Amino acid sequence: MATIALSQPAVFAVQYATSRLLESWGIRPGAVAGHSLGAYAAACAAGVFAPRDAMRLVVERARLLGTVPSEAMAAVRLSEDRLVRLLPPELSVGAVNGPGQCTVMGPAESVARLAGELGGRGVETRLLRIDAVGHSPVVEPIRDRFAAFLGTVARERPVLPVLSDTTGRWAAPEELRSVAYWIRHLRAPVRFGEALSTVFAGPARPLVDAGPGRVLSALIRRHPGYDARQPVVPLAARPAGDASQTATLLAGVGALWARGADVDFAALRRGSRGPS
Repeated sequence: MATIALSQPAVFAVQYATSRLLESWGIRPGAVAGHSLGAYAAACAAGVFAPRDAMRLVVERARLLGTVPSEAMAAVRLSEDRLVRLLPPELSVGAVNGPGQCTVMGPAESVARLAGELGGRGVETRLLRIDAVGHSPVVEPIRDRFAAFLGTVARERPVLPVLSDTTGRWAAPEELRSVAYWIRHLRAPVRFGEALSTVFAGPARPLVDAGPGRVLSALIRRHPGYDARQPVVPLAARPAGDASQTATLLAGVGALWARGADVDFAALRRGSRGPS
């Protein structure tokens, strides 16, 4: 899994840089959340980690994950409770992205076998073309080493509310400063669906998707608590789309301005052409 050593730091860098670019244009988030690796960009934007330290963490996390066996992943349209009862011991739930949207992780043969069995029962199941890393028992051998590294990194009180993708609730400031929180984050399933439920239980607000591939935008819109009147603003171009990254980013800024964001257009014109 040599590519993870490059891909994860690159994704983090783009997400964090996007947040700082928006800030330079006067657009500041009211709260932040992430999905798996994205939690580090969210925590960095909230001031828990300094940018240099956050990158060090992401690099070390990727290095350690590269030493454990890669796993296959499948998306399954079942509730977590129903799915868990059907899993063999070698498989686990890696993410709960909504009330009926889960991912399963484990050895490729076992994941493929389960997908075939569930498909035969009429359960929508889709094999995902990515190597799964983290959020499963496979990370147990690296937990202590990652904990030791985390202990060397400064962790500050956040200056923004942080919605946890591990618990699905608003994280307490001291919780985010603990090594135990980030070790649990490495091992526990992602609970993005519960985080969305927390968001939708509060006041409506524009939701900005700074992740790659617009995966999070799709998860948001499929959540049963989503109100179609609530704007979801993606900032990354579609991988196979015709729009450039610059056009997509500026369209997102325009969408936020149309919904009340106080955009500093002088800074936008003066400062940057944005990513190409």
